[in-house]
Amino acid sequence: MKTKTLLSLALLWSCSMLGQFEKPRDITFEVSEPYKVVDSNSKNYFHRGNEVLSLKVVKGKTIVQKFDASGMKQVFSKELEMPKSYDLEAITEMGDKLLMLYSIWDRDRESEQLFYREIDFKTGTWKGAEKRIIATRGKIAGNGSMVTTAYFRAGVTDKFDFYYSADRSKMLVQYRKVPKVKSDAKNFDEIGLYVFDADMREIWGDEARMPYTEKKMNNIDYGVDGDGNAYILATVFDDNTTRVKKKGSDDEPNYHIEMLKRTPLDKRLETSEIELNGKFITSVSIYETVDDLMVLAGFYNNTARGRNADGVFYAKLNKEGELYDEQSYSIPVEIMNQYESKRTQKRNDKKEDKGEAEFTNLKLRKLQFLEDGSIILIGEQYYIVTHTSTTNGRTTTYYTYHYDDILISKIDPAGELAWMRKLPKSQYGKSGRGFMSFKHQYADGFHYFLYVDLAENLELPFDQAPRTYGDGRQEQLTAYIVDDERGEVTKEAILDMSDVRGIKLYQFATHKIIMISETEFLFESYKKKKEDVMVKISLKE
Repeated sequence: MKTKTLLSLALLWSCSMLGQFEKPRDITFEVSEPYKVVDSNSKNYFHRGNEVLSLKVVKGKTIVQKFDASGMKQVFSKELEMPKSYDLEAITEMGDKLLMLYSIWDRDRESEQLFYREIDFKTGTWKGAEKRIIATRGKIAGNGSMVTTAYFRAGVTDKFDFYYSADRSKMLVQYRKVPKVKSDAKNFDEIGLYVFDADMREIWGDEARMPYTEKKMNNIDYGVDGDGNAYILATVFDDNTTRVKKKGSDDEPNYHIEMLKRTPLDKRLETSEIELNGKFITSVSIYETVDDLMVLAGFYNNTARGRNADGVFYAKLNKEGELYDEQSYSIPVEIMNQYESKRTQKRNDKKEDKGEAEFTNLKLRKLQFLEDGSIILIGEQYYIVTHTSTTNGRTTTYYTYHYDDILISKIDPAGELAWMRKLPKSQYGKSGRGFMSFKHQYADGFHYFLYVDLAENLELPFDQAPRTYGDGRQEQLTAYIVDDERGEVTKEAILDMSDVRGIKLYQFATHKIIMISETEFLFESYKKKKEDVMVKISLKE
C-alpha cells in the first residue's frame, strides 16, 4: 500500500483556502405557519421536487404529513393503521417506491417475519397490501428495549439491517441468529443474507454459517452491488485474544481483514484475505461506486491505538475479491494542529518527531463518489466518556457524547490526494446525538456541512480551539461550504435558533435536514404550544 503526504505547507496554511468566496452567499430563510405537532421517536422525511412527506410512527399508527415547500404550508395529515405487535425496522426508498419495513414475531411458529408495505407518495395512503419477504426459523439478535406499538411492551428492535447498491436497484437484508451456544469461543455465527431488486422481488436468500468462531471473527460491514452479490467485511484474529495489538516483537497487527462474498448463483461464501501491509485499520467500510466497482475506504494508524488515525486509505476490489489500486495518505501534523491550542500543537509536534502524531477518535461517516471519478472521504471525531463518582457509598455513572472536528479529503480520478481539510467544531451532550454532529450534502460543485455552533466560533484563528457547544442549546445553525475543485472553505452563519422570525426552535436534529434543490434546505422543528414549523434555508451565490 503506497503512502503519500502533502508536500506543500502553503497549500495547508494558505488563508485563501479558509477565506470567503469571491461572491458572498445570499442566505435567506422562510418559516411556515405553525401546525399541530406529532410526538414520535421515529420521524422520517422524503421529498420529490418541492413536496415533502413526513412519516411519524406513533404507537399503533403512522402519521403521514405532506408539506408544500413552495408555499411553505402543510397540505394534509393522515393516519395509517399498523398491525399489532410490530417492530419498525426501516422506512426507505427503492427506485420510485417508498417502503415501510417492519417485523412481527410469530410465537407459535417461533419465526421472526419481515414485512414491507408501500406508501403512495402522492396520496399518503397505503398502496397495496403488506407482503412478507423473510420468515426465519428461530429468534434473531437485536437490541432489547421498551417497544412502542399499540402499547408499551418489552421487545427486541433493530433486528434487520439494510444495505443498498449505488443505484439503489438492489437491497441486502442482513440479520444474525441468536447463538445456540453461549460461549463466544465455541459459537459460529449464522448470518441471514437476502437480496431483493427494486420491485422487492427476492433474487436470492440464505443463512450462512461463518467460517470462524464469534471470538475469533468480528463482522464490521456489509455491502451489495448492482449484480446482487453480497459482501461481508470482517476482522479475523490470528491469536487467541480479541484485543488489537502488535504481533510479537514486529509491527504487524495480530489480525487480518477478510472479504467474504456470496453470489446469486453460488451458495458458498468465497473468502479472500486483504493485505494491510502492516497498517492497523481503525475505521473501514465497503461501498459500491457509480461505475460498479466495490471500494474499501477508511482510516488507519501505524500502531495499535484504537480509533486514532495516522491517515486515510482506499482500495478497489475486483470481481475475484482481490484488492488493487491501493492508496493511503498520511494526515500531516499541520492539519492536526489547525484550530488547536498552542499547548496541543506543541504536544503534537513532539509526537510527530517520534512518528506518533495522530488524529484522535476519528470515525468514518461518509464516502461519496463524484461523477468524474473523484472520491470524498468524511470523518468525524466521535467518542463517549464514562463519568463515575461515589458519594456516601453510592456510585453514580453517566456518559457524555462528544462530536468534534470533521476531516474531509478528496482523492482525484488519478488516485492523487487533491486536498484535505479540517473543519473545526466541538460539541458534547448527555443524551446521544441530539442537536449534534452534522449534515453533509453535495450539490453543484460544493460540499455543505450544516451543524449547530456557538456564534463566537464563527471566526477562529489557527491557534485557537473552538469553544464547546452544549447539546440542546438554541445557538447558531452554521454551515461550512467547501469548493470541491479547490478545497476552499467558507464558514457561514445561517440563523439564530433562539430567534427565527420570533420563534425559538426545539427538538432539532441535523439528520432531519433534507436538501430539496441545489441551494435549498428544509427541516422541521418544534416551537412549543404543541406546534411544529418547517424552516427553509436558501444559500445562493
